[in-house]
Amino acid sequence: MIFCPVFRGALQSCDRKCKIRIIEINGKRFPFGGACNRYENIVRHVVTDTEEYNHVKKREEMIFNMEGNSGEKTIGISRSLAMTSLFPLFYRFFRYLGFRIIIPEVSDKRGWDLKNAEFCFPAEMAHGYMYDLLTRDPDYIFLPRIRGVKVENSRNYNVFCPFVQSEPDYLKSAFPGLESRNVLEMNLDFSNGYESETEKFEEIAEKLGSKREEGKNAYFKALKDFKELKRKIKKTGENFLRNLEKDEFGIVLFGRSYNAFSSHANMGIPEKFASRGVLIVNLDALPYESDEGYSNMYWTWGEMITKTARYVKKHPKLFGVYITNFSCGPDSFIISYFRDIMGDKPSLILELDSHTADAGIETRIEAFIDVAKSYLKAPVSKEKRKVSRPITKLENGELKVITPDGNKFPISHEKVRLVFPTMGEFSTKCLAASFSYHNVKTDVCPEPDIEEFRLGRGNSLSKECLPLQLTLGSLIKYLNGNSSDDEIILYFMPETMGPCRFGQYKVFIDLWLDNNHVDNVALFSLNSENAYAGLGLQFKLRAWIAVIVSDVLTDIENTVKVLAKDKHEAKVLLKRVKEKILDSFANDSLYTFFRKLKRAANLIASIEKSRNYTETPKVLITGEIYARRDEFSRKRLEDVFAENGIITHISPVHEWIYYTDYLFLKKQTSPNSTHIDRLMKRMEILFKRDIEMKVKKIFKKTGFYEVCMMDVEKTIGAAREHLHPELTGETILTVGTALSEIGEKYDGIVSIGPFGCMPSRIAEAIIKKGILKKTFEDPGNAPIIYIESDGNPFPPIIESKIEAFIVQVKRFKGYNLS
Repeated sequence: MIFCPVFRGALQSCDRKCKIRIIEINGKRFPFGGACNRYENIVRHVVTDTEEYNHVKKREEMIFNMEGNSGEKTIGISRSLAMTSLFPLFYRFFRYLGFRIIIPEVSDKRGWDLKNAEFCFPAEMAHGYMYDLLTRDPDYIFLPRIRGVKVENSRNYNVFCPFVQSEPDYLKSAFPGLESRNVLEMNLDFSNGYESETEKFEEIAEKLGSKREEGKNAYFKALKDFKELKRKIKKTGENFLRNLEKDEFGIVLFGRSYNAFSSHANMGIPEKFASRGVLIVNLDALPYESDEGYSNMYWTWGEMITKTARYVKKHPKLFGVYITNFSCGPDSFIISYFRDIMGDKPSLILELDSHTADAGIETRIEAFIDVAKSYLKAPVSKEKRKVSRPITKLENGELKVITPDGNKFPISHEKVRLVFPTMGEFSTKCLAASFSYHNVKTDVCPEPDIEEFRLGRGNSLSKECLPLQLTLGSLIKYLNGNSSDDEIILYFMPETMGPCRFGQYKVFIDLWLDNNHVDNVALFSLNSENAYAGLGLQFKLRAWIAVIVSDVLTDIENTVKVLAKDKHEAKVLLKRVKEKILDSFANDSLYTFFRKLKRAANLIASIEKSRNYTETPKVLITGEIYARRDEFSRKRLEDVFAENGIITHISPVHEWIYYTDYLFLKKQTSPNSTHIDRLMKRMEILFKRDIEMKVKKIFKKTGFYEVCMMDVEKTIGAAREHLHPELTGETILTVGTALSEIGEKYDGIVSIGPFGCMPSRIAEAIIKKGILKKTFEDPGNAPIIYIESDGNPFPPIIESKIEAFIVQVKRFKGYNLS
């Protein structure tokens, strides 16, 4: 027998509004359907003051406390993403300027349906909040673009993930009606402290009709209130630790404020612990600041999570519960670091999304409470074996490899070998040949296949992006087959400072090497700090030529696949040409190299064509740099297109290098650079462009290539209307390339990225809006396809999309398909 639902209102209601049903079995009654133990406690006469135990709820109440909210004019502020931490600052600022603040009450699911890409659950909720906010019709909508917030005592420059930074851009793409609203946009970066952005608040006050001085005063008063609120949150942490003295243990809730500390997103998890009489607190209430973070942890919340994890690990009565979301990019790496810090101490990781069922969470929480109690009775503590590995260091202008026992070897020493994972087989071999010219022993890993893919997935969470899995798998395979204890291996792995996941590859592989006690491998990257391996300007020049040559020759090879009359003969000739180029790179002076390059171009020109280059349809593969350049990741799409008479070009690596130069000149990656530094960079760019033109003119004579100089500023300009350049990374290049090249140089665009790639998903959302504004009434008619590669063969739905795309490209070119 099932009794009627209870707990749907009146005095016993709560914010979750659960449908509780009483199931009667053999005369015994059981409550079913609750998000916590509230009803069961009442039935069994168990008294638990959840208000006392649930410190997470107190935080949310403090953040969204809107006392004294009055005024004629209204400003709407969402309660999504960064606002779950920064709302009090903006609320107070606008209140001091005399405005009344309106916030959404719910994340309306009708807004979720408007998203233009597959975003994570918190970004999905951001769409729902905006939908609700627009129905409330505020006079202004405040939609800031927030780059990051400084974490106290962090060694890193702290930024938010790309989804948080680009929120205004993809929301404007999803809600065209925002264009007719009074939207207050501002670019904020609190990574250098809150005071550093004072001037921007003066500007926003001026836009609202106040004086700049009034804006400054309002901001300083709001900032004072905000800092006081943060002290109050820390006070709740002090109370939590004090109450913990008389309790068995306590739970620290890990995650982000918008998924772990928001009652709209955390599925009542804090309440589930509190209703069972277990203390629970949000991580930012604890004194984590003096603890160390994690290597190269540039994400704001990632730094807070890893710092707090070290605090929890040391505390005998604290246990961590980590709330994450399906397809969360940063967490695909941070969870591994969290587990590494926790070691043998139990922790619970709960992955939520819009489809997560409550029952499974209940079961896991009950089990975890039992595990924590058992651990307290018999704690386990194993010392992690420390592994000493070689390091690289620049000494007197020469890069030295220093072994754990203190021996120092130049990078060109016979005991040292530089190993490259592939990112496009030929381009990687060109770079390796540049090192070989300077007497560095090199190896290039084979193009990855299913073996490397499985090795990488099997030695990771399998949630990380595909490039990490393939490069890790390539290293493992190399070590299994080639490693010698007498040899020092430098594995080539570039590093960045975010905001996407690429900068974590080096950190993760370092962790894998430590956990697997590999003591003869160091990770190596090229940068100004190691003077480009101490090999000087000659190497830098040769490496740049290698990049240009490999980029251009890759496009020529894909063109020959379509235009050559005898395709087998052309393939054999091109293979011979590439071998000659690699040999010359490794052994000849640049003067001799360019002479041989001209001969190579003449050889290619001898290939007989079956059709005209100009009249043949062309597509561009753009998107995430590894997925588009790596043959395994893109599943050799160029061959599929070639079989259908379509030439494939791939966005070049030198596009990304020019983009990093652009960021340097704009001081986005070089805030402390001097006028002289930027002048030197401009001179370097001029020199690079001269080399680019020289190489491309040589290959133009083949008849399989047209000179097109890279223009990053044009690409960014094409995207600027839809995506602010403040969001650094590949997104703006993908958007700008798609919008500027389709219908101009190319008849179709393929945007490809690894599964769950944040920049690729943002690009997809933005491009759909941009295409509408360009020449297509319906973006579905535009010859653009978005592909995510997870290493497995493309599923039937993607295969079908590719077939439809081929038809669209030919139709766009003007082919008669009847």
